[in-house]
Amino acid sequence: MAKINAHTLAGWPVKTLRRLAGIPATRGNRVSSCVGATLRGQRHPPAPPGAGGRRNAGWQQQFVAAVRQCAGRAA
Repeated sequence: MAKINAHTLAGWPVKTLRRLAGIPATRGNRVSSCVGATLRGQRHPPAPPGAGGRRNAGWQQQFVAAVRQCAGRAA
């Protein structure tokens, strides 16, 4: 009899089975989920004229602070 391990079901990878069922194949890790939850619903600090969102130092600082907070929580 064939051995079925925890990562496959009758030779089908779990990732493939999840995709066929319409379930996301991968999950975000705990830190990413925490950062998203921390930043969700916050207002973006205004960017300097001509800088756009990519170079918005205020938003980047909020993101870095959230990452540090969540990484400390996960450790």
